[in-house]
Amino acid sequence: MKLKPYLEYKDSGVPWLRKIPKGWEIYRGKWLFKKADRPIREEDDVVTCFRDGIVTLRKKRRTTGFTESLKEIGYQGIRKGDLVIHQMDAFAGAIGVSDSDGKATPVYSVCLPKEQKLNTMYYAHIVREMARSEYILSLTKGIRERSTDFRFDTFANQYLPTPKRDEQNQIARFLDCKASQIASFIRAKKRMIELLKEQKQAIINQAVTRGINPEVKMNPGEVDWLGDIPEHWDIVPLKSLGRFQNGISESADYFGSGYPFISYGDVYSNMSLPLKVEGLARSSDKERRRLSVQEGDVFFTRTSETIEEIGISSVCLESIKDAIFSGFIIRFRPTKKILTKEYSKYYFRSFISREFFVKEMNIVTRASLAQGLLKRFPVLLPPASEQKEIFDFLEITSMRIDLAIEKAQHQIDLLQQYRTRLISDVVTGKVDVRSIKVEDVTDEELLENMPDTEEIPACAEASAGRKEVEDDVEKICNE
Repeated sequence: MKLKPYLEYKDSGVPWLRKIPKGWEIYRGKWLFKKADRPIREEDDVVTCFRDGIVTLRKKRRTTGFTESLKEIGYQGIRKGDLVIHQMDAFAGAIGVSDSDGKATPVYSVCLPKEQKLNTMYYAHIVREMARSEYILSLTKGIRERSTDFRFDTFANQYLPTPKRDEQNQIARFLDCKASQIASFIRAKKRMIELLKEQKQAIINQAVTRGINPEVKMNPGEVDWLGDIPEHWDIVPLKSLGRFQNGISESADYFGSGYPFISYGDVYSNMSLPLKVEGLARSSDKERRRLSVQEGDVFFTRTSETIEEIGISSVCLESIKDAIFSGFIIRFRPTKKILTKEYSKYYFRSFISREFFVKEMNIVTRASLAQGLLKRFPVLLPPASEQKEIFDFLEITSMRIDLAIEKAQHQIDLLQQYRTRLISDVVTGKVDVRSIKVEDVTDEELLENMPDTEEIPACAEASAGRKEVEDDVEKICNE
């Protein structure tokens, strides 16, 4: 089933809308809606209008990251079914229909239909389309960057397409059904990505603690929580393999120009350092000698709010000329050739790192990694030739899994693009859904109307349970 256009169209006279179906009308917002003036109740909780179009009780989504009002001056009552427009963030899509009763800041325009024949969900889609097309952004200059002041008076003067009530209802039902299907596909793909990441980490953990030869003889190691290790491997503290150096801490004017600068993010986000980094620092010759970034160096994140972000490693596979590194990082520089840079890339990103730091660190407010602790880090050392074999195996395996993750993410991107295009086409009348029975819209028909359908998995896969997804992951990893 392909979605088809209406038989006849007419000029709407609205710049962002252009042509609309012949049977539709155009009305100003003020002819359709009035601004609510509703007092709050003692039992009301705060309702928040999010940029993804969800309007719900704040506590349903998250409770942190908001600016809390000491006094709720001007707060207004909201009821389930109200059309809500965030005056400051409407340009970014903060428009929707509330799913809850509650109260909200006066920065929101709460819009009530003047007649029962209006479907507020349809108009939420319409106003979000005005935002997507950047029409709202063009209406007024913001009082802060990437913001507008889209007040009710501005909304009230806009011309809006108005199909008949039955058609509004059908459009809203159709899009609700499609959105649910697309969300299901996206959840399945995200679940697969998480399982692929877990599988990749499990393979790394296995390779750097047990090797890749299943027939190797194992002996108990010197570290209890590491369990048995191959009998021909050594286990040594990191301090016996090299030396350590903290990075530089300077005021803001030290940065922004000059020579390459390795930041906390460069280490945290990469198993191996990128050859080109964005950071720059006005380093001296002496600093560049003392804080150099050379092939084989391993960098560890030194400070964070949580233990989970401490000791994250990144290895330098190729020297970065004239670079220095941040004071939020510790550099380990091997002085013995028995630890290869290739093996380091994976070893220090294994579960051993997390297990060690969680066991050894005791924080109160902010976590900080001292050199003394890092020096005690246990290193399992296979022979150099075996380190190379482990690296080669993990490179190939990781590449396959990363490609599978990339493909799944691409599929998610396609689904999100399709959802945006579909909503736009349906609410503006570019396609006709009047005769479609919503309960008859199948997953196959959903995919049929998508771009690049050959890139999208079969419906059975998208709705598969955890076992089926795990089987797919195992198949990919065993290829």
